[in-house]
Amino acid sequence: MHGLNREHAATAPSRVDLSSPRRLVVAPRDIPCLPANIDRLRRLAASNEASPAALERAIAADLGFTTRVLAAANSPFYGCSGQIDSIRGAITLLGATQIRAIARALAEAPPWECPHAPALWLHALATAQWTRVITRHLQLPDVPYLFTAGMMHDIGLILLLRKIPEIASTFVELTRDRRGSWPQLEQERVRPDHSVIAAQACRAWQLPETLVRTIASHHRHEDGNLEGSVLMLADALAQAIGFGEFADLPRLSRDEIAAMVELNTDIEELLAQGPRVRQDVQAISGAVS
Repeated sequence: MHGLNREHAATAPSRVDLSSPRRLVVAPRDIPCLPANIDRLRRLAASNEASPAALERAIAADLGFTTRVLAAANSPFYGCSGQIDSIRGAITLLGATQIRAIARALAEAPPWECPHAPALWLHALATAQWTRVITRHLQLPDVPYLFTAGMMHDIGLILLLRKIPEIASTFVELTRDRRGSWPQLEQERVRPDHSVIAAQACRAWQLPETLVRTIASHHRHEDGNLEGSVLMLADALAQAIGFGEFADLPRLSRDEIAAMVELNTDIEELLAQGPRVRQDVQAISGAVS
């Protein structure tokens, strides 16, 4: 995305300080499920048979489900705080019965009726899928928490949309008109930005520090943080194939991605795998549109 055009900066809201503890008190329930996924969650909750693979697929289809499951697995109750960094690991620890209980609670909670939610959910899933493609392409060791980081990297945006929608809607307008990017707008108007908000929430939920650090760095390069660079590239590629954070966000070009990401890889070769990623996202997301 392009940098902020200064002549339009005056249309953005004044700076808001979110560093007050009162403003940043969040819980996993603040990341709800999509209304389109409620029936799926109810069916899962009522089912007595679900393989680990089926559970993993169902959890990955909804960002709220992913967040709730990871937070539950890392709660003090199970004695594994700061250790469970993947959906598969959470399923192994919690078991099918507890997963179904979480699905039931999500299905009964008030859904989030936000016009931006479907795009954000699909962007999360597309980013997560891209982490797997990039890892294979670069012949890197499998890092299970990268998929989780892909799913959860933009929960800070969701918290902004829920907690201060008047600021979020202004950012959406500016970004949609190519007058700015979320990171740069936030640097000028909001403290801290959404990647920091996401990291703070994940720490409050006692998620593993490797996962937290990767999420925190998805808009900024850190020396030696290869996973953060992979996530940054996955985020950009998701937007490039039409799964941006917002429905009509302009797609990134190959050259724009190459300028953003500090990884020695052929962007064109990766983009050639875009149709397969789209197919996978659509297959997993099911009814979500």
